[in-house]
Amino acid sequence: MRKKRTHPEQDRLRVVGYARVSTEEQAQQGVSLSAQRERIEAFCTARNWELRRIYTDVASGKDLRRPGLQQLLADGRRGLFEAVVFTKLDRLSRRVLDWGRLQEEMRRLEIGLVSIAEGLDDTTPMGRAMANIVATFAQLEREVIGERTAAALRYKRDRLEVYGPTPYGFKRVGDRLLPNARELAVVEDIFARRERGASLREIAAALAQRGVPSPTGRPEWSAEAIRKLLRNAPLYGKVINGLLDRTTGQRRARSGL
Repeated sequence: MRKKRTHPEQDRLRVVGYARVSTEEQAQQGVSLSAQRERIEAFCTARNWELRRIYTDVASGKDLRRPGLQQLLADGRRGLFEAVVFTKLDRLSRRVLDWGRLQEEMRRLEIGLVSIAEGLDDTTPMGRAMANIVATFAQLEREVIGERTAAALRYKRDRLEVYGPTPYGFKRVGDRLLPNARELAVVEDIFARRERGASLREIAAALAQRGVPSPTGRPEWSAEAIRKLLRNAPLYGKVINGLLDRTTGQRRARSGL
């Protein structure tokens, strides 16, 4: 248990802040570390809380393995503060399971978690319940966005539209992908060898021995490079199985379909 305050100036709550950005978010307005710092400082000043430190991370929020967060937890176990303030719940955690673990650890240490954007303060039973609800819906939103993104990429791939780096076996012409006959011959060979039972390493060695440049332009092929090509089977199948014209990329009419 934490020691009771025995001096008048100890009535101010001792708090720390936490701010996080991922590399993709740093340039976005309102998400930068400096913007988060300013909001945390203003929030604590308005409540007359003693802000002792703001921990920061430039890392994904997919798990809790972040240097700044781990240091915060270590200092919390040493009893250096009584609450953690952050601008938004997803700055601290993006997964309901991790949020639950943090809540449990902080509750054991008698440390409150305070989110400015959601107006949550889990130092109270109602605050804890609301925090769990918000975390659940935040994870649901991310999963729905992920599914929509995956569906959009599949749609573009099926229509041979550009959706990222140009896949091996194709060339980029405007916003379309057109078959590259020389590279597609290599792809066909890879699939044929795999069907005959060759391992990824065996296929890579055979291509290197023939002097076939890898997708990166290097003379050596890696097993991982072969694996990535094989994972793209739906895309290559449209060409290899004759569903697309090798020179124009247009769909072929097939009788009986």
